[in-house]
Amino acid sequence: MKDPRLAELNFDDLLHYGGQPPVQCEYKPPIPCKGYCVDCEGKGLLAGTGMRLDRMSHGCDSCDYVTALREMPIKGPPAVGEPIIFLLENPGRDCELAEVVKFGDFRKSPPVRHYYWIPDPGRWPRCIEDIGEDFYNPYFAYLMWKHQLTNVYITNLVKCKEIADNGNAEIPPTRRNWKQDVVHNCTDRYLKRELECHRPRIAFCFGGPAEGGLRGLLRRDKDLRRCLGRDGRELIVRRMYHPAAFCRMQKHSKRGTD
Repeated sequence: MKDPRLAELNFDDLLHYGGQPPVQCEYKPPIPCKGYCVDCEGKGLLAGTGMRLDRMSHGCDSCDYVTALREMPIKGPPAVGEPIIFLLENPGRDCELAEVVKFGDFRKSPPVRHYYWIPDPGRWPRCIEDIGEDFYNPYFAYLMWKHQLTNVYITNLVKCKEIADNGNAEIPPTRRNWKQDVVHNCTDRYLKRELECHRPRIAFCFGGPAEGGLRGLLRRDKDLRRCLGRDGRELIVRRMYHPAAFCRMQKHSKRGTD
């Protein structure tokens, strides 16, 4: 990751609370994650919901894509030269590692590798057809290449995945059961610090929940709004189609042309 402050936040502080169990991960190269966040559970923010938080995630940036895909092919000047953030709601994929780590009354699956999927066969997608089935990260790589964006930071509004406490049913895509105090606890603790480090000029929010969570944080925190202000300009917030919705539209379009 380009910014050492974000690297430290994501790989150490975000996933490390003293005395908690060590993280088991299969990142290559290994990342020094040291433990899981159980702060929301410890505060009782999910009491009575029948839900638990699982699969802690962290962000990445354009440099991580370059590391995986080599230098971005030159197409032209960037559409936006200032820092950009791509914001999603929460980790959206199951982790392939099955062993669960327990800490007190809480349990977590190993960290999600959501942001380290890379296009197969390891090159920058140059058209929608290059994206394939593992849509999320190839889609972001496609957006970076298409618009020549080299200063993008990608992260989640909430760093954990919310699932039913029996481990079977996941919350539907609308996330109707998200508790606002869980969102606030995470965004006030982490997203705020990510924004302060990266200081984006534009935030592209993939889906309504991501946009609503970011705007809520900005309403609550005047100091953050001042930090992100540049030349008297406020942070530009734009809602985009969620990658899953865009993927469905692409599949529907293809079926219509068969």
